[in-house]
Amino acid sequence: MAFLFGYDLTDIKLLESLLNYRLAKPKHLSAMKYDVNFKKSQEKTIYKYLRKLLDQKLIAKYRMQNGSEGSLYYLTGKGHEFRNYY
Repeated sequence: MAFLFGYDLTDIKLLESLLNYRLAKPKHLSAMKYDVNFKKSQEKTIYKYLRKLLDQKLIAKYRMQNGSEGSLYYLTGKGHEFRNYY
């Protein structure tokens, strides 16, 4: 595990992707990291990393409404502040 400023940052690429794209679903992050033909196990790994970042309050999620599936993830103020130091 990688630690920076007291944060566990197993996969910093997710933070960079969220900074560049503002909002993303886990399947989009999986496609960016593993290629378009990613496996279900790779998407589960992305969910694991997102959970860690949520617990650290570096990202937040917005649950989709109106029948849409899933959630959108985005950087919090704390995530933006961390990104400035990184």
